[in-house]
Amino acid sequence: MIRKHHFFFQRQGRVYHNPSSKWAQNKERKAKRLRVKYSPRHQDLGHIQSDTIQRITDGVREYFYSAIDAKMKFDLALNYKILNSKNNQDFYQKFKSVYPGTIVDWQTDNGQENQKEFEQQLARDKIPHLFTYPRCPRINGIIERYQRTFQEEFLNPNLQPNS
Repeated sequence: MIRKHHFFFQRQGRVYHNPSSKWAQNKERKAKRLRVKYSPRHQDLGHIQSDTIQRITDGVREYFYSAIDAKMKFDLALNYKILNSKNNQDFYQKFKSVYPGTIVDWQTDNGQENQKEFEQQLARDKIPHLFTYPRCPRINGIIERYQRTFQEEFLNPNLQPNS
């Protein structure tokens, strides 16, 4: 009887996909990010990987912005007090001024410092901004290894006061 007369009740709760909703109607979506699936093995210069390190010393936060060329191993690390895209844009300008070659692409993680002003600056300079997938540090392996060495050889030994 139920099947014959279609007395089925609709499921209670949220409809998985409603094409008439405002979200589905929204034509202005975020631009799709260029993603890197695997750790690239570059044969030429100009492929830059960048990341940040946070260090807290006596309750004071410091952020070390760093970038490295994947092939030439040319690197730069600078200290900033705030983690934001304006500082990352400033770091990019300083890196670009001392870098001996031309930048082909810039690869970062999905941090907040890699958005807004920084991304707009890369677009103005016509440099592709490549993102890694979340929780995949192996894709940015060169900069991650550089940062570990930077921490072990420079930052951590300088934490202890001279006795």
